[in-house]
Amino acid sequence: LNLVGASAGTAVQVGVGPDLSQVTSAVNDFVSSYNTIISAINIQFTAPSDGSAAPPLEANTSLRILQSDLLSNMTYSMTGNNGITSLASIGISMNNDGTLSLDSTKLGSVLQSNFSDFQNFFQSVDSSNQGFGFHFGNDLFNLTDPTQGVLNVELTQNTATQKMLTDQINNFEDQLAITQQQLITQYSKIDSALRQYSTLMSQVSSELATLPTTSK
Repeated sequence: LNLVGASAGTAVQVGVGPDLSQVTSAVNDFVSSYNTIISAINIQFTAPSDGSAAPPLEANTSLRILQSDLLSNMTYSMTGNNGITSLASIGISMNNDGTLSLDSTKLGSVLQSNFSDFQNFFQSVDSSNQGFGFHFGNDLFNLTDPTQGVLNVELTQNTATQKMLTDQINNFEDQLAITQQQLITQYSKIDSALRQYSTLMSQVSSELATLPTTSK
């Protein structure tokens, strides 16, 4: 605030209103961020048209749970609140692929005429009707909980599986190294024996040549 002047003895009333520009930007950011994650998930469940291998997470159960929870949250609705009860009521609709679209005109109208209800929809302090933000935040927390969240449980399992596979590979490589050394040792013995064989044959031939010949 920059007070440039006031009449002595005259009260100056200062009103504080919502920053609709920042609110609009925040809603756009929410829609954009949500669409980014849903689109990334959709790619994993889209079969390649050229017949190539499916994406690596196509059969991943945890990703299916995440997708289902996110889509379910976008259909959240509350009661009352002067009709501002769902994302659709403020201009956010869901497309067939699960992404969101924003009707900026409808959003602007709601912000101008029903800002308090708009705010209440996202940030209700009513313990029996706590609003979109509370429910969505709880679900996100449950999904990302470090011990019980489906995402971290999946990551923990993947880490354990990766360690198990790494140990198996290391053990197999150790066995291969031992087997390789055994084969090298055996080959060396055979090679040495074969080298001695020609000398032995020469000795036998020499001895046979000294034997007297007989005739019938």
